[in-house]
Amino acid sequence: MIEPLLGNNLIYFTEKSLHYRNLVGEKVFIASDTLAALWDGANALPAVVVVSGTGSHCLGINDSGSVARSLGLDYILSDEGSSYYLGNKVLRAVTQACDGTGESTVIKDIVFSHLGIINLSKLFDYIYGVRSIKQEVARFGRFAIQAAQQNDAVAFRIMIDAIDCLVKAAYVVCKKLDILEREVQMITVGGVFENNSFFRDAFIQRLSRVLPNISVSSIRDINSARGAAKMAQQGVEIDIWSCYE
Repeated sequence: MIEPLLGNNLIYFTEKSLHYRNLVGEKVFIASDTLAALWDGANALPAVVVVSGTGSHCLGINDSGSVARSLGLDYILSDEGSSYYLGNKVLRAVTQACDGTGESTVIKDIVFSHLGIINLSKLFDYIYGVRSIKQEVARFGRFAIQAAQQNDAVAFRIMIDAIDCLVKAAYVVCKKLDILEREVQMITVGGVFENNSFFRDAFIQRLSRVLPNISVSSIRDINSARGAAKMAQQGVEIDIWSCYE
């Protein structure tokens, strides 16, 4: 871990007590939770973090302090390789298996069993009846991985497609930072990686084909709040927003 420089003037804010008017005159730096996660988990720079949870994001920093990113623009514009991305493809695979436009797949049996339904009409009623469609669709992502472990061809293609999206994102970030030939630490974050070793192992295997110098760290207790505190203690000022322009 990057060790913090301890200071005596740390101020902690809770969401309820934080008021913008109290910050007037204070030096405030706004970063993303992805950058904070990288700072909590990286041993040194250059480093890259790949997030696959409900959404997805990839962000890297080289040893000159330059930042590059890909993905991370939410589920309408981006989020390839996320649980939402997987879940959406799972539901479409079920629909296509039912209406004959797609292949037969064990995913349908898994989803129907999970929901306690017997036909596509009931799936329609369920999906369009939920309040938070993004989070609910994301919950179905795990079924692609579950079915892939049962050697279901449709599920395996869905999983590999998601993995390749994340691998491509990592490659693009490394290319932008000119660290393709460097030894780089990569941190994987998010529920898809943390809860599915089958998915993570396949990701590392496919990543090694295009980025052989990448070393993927197995860190399960990444904490963005702790990372943000370290950045504040060290006085880190990284212009993350320039890479969104």
